[in-house]
Amino acid sequence: MAWWIWVIGGVLLLATELTFVSAEFYLLFVGAAAVVTGLATALCPDCPIWASWSLFIVLALVSVKLFRRPLAERFRVTGIKPPAQALIGHVVSPETDLLPGHDGRVEFRGASWGIRNTGEQTIPAGGRARITAVDGLTLNIELEQAGN
Repeated sequence: MAWWIWVIGGVLLLATELTFVSAEFYLLFVGAAAVVTGLATALCPDCPIWASWSLFIVLALVSVKLFRRPLAERFRVTGIKPPAQALIGHVVSPETDLLPGHDGRVEFRGASWGIRNTGEQTIPAGGRARITAVDGLTLNIELEQAGN
C-alpha cells in the first residue's frame, strides 16, 4: 500500500477523534499508528505489505494499551470535556414530532444525527429541544422550556 494512503487514513482518524467522536482516545492512537506506518513505508518503499500491516497493528495495540488510559484519566481529572460532550446544552429542532422515549433524526452542525426524546413531553416538529446527553452518535434531547 502506498505510504500516503497510510498518512491520509491516519489524519482522517485523528480528525474524526478530535472533531466528531468521543471514542475515549482509541482513534487518536490508531490514527497516530497509521501516520507512523505511512512514514515508515515512505522510508522503506520496498518492504512487503505484510510488514506495513504488522507495524500498524503492533503500534496501534501497544499505544492504546500503554497510553490511552493515562491520557483519558488526565482529561477527566482536569475537567476537559471530550468533544462530543461539548454538544450538551445546544438547541436542535427535530424534523418530525417526537414522542417521549422515541427516536428521530436532526440536522445539526452540518451532519445528520440520531436523536432520542428522553423528556416527558412530546417535542413538535421544528420545536426547540435542548441536548441533555450524548450517547455514541445519538443526541438525547428534551423539550426546551419557555424562558430557557
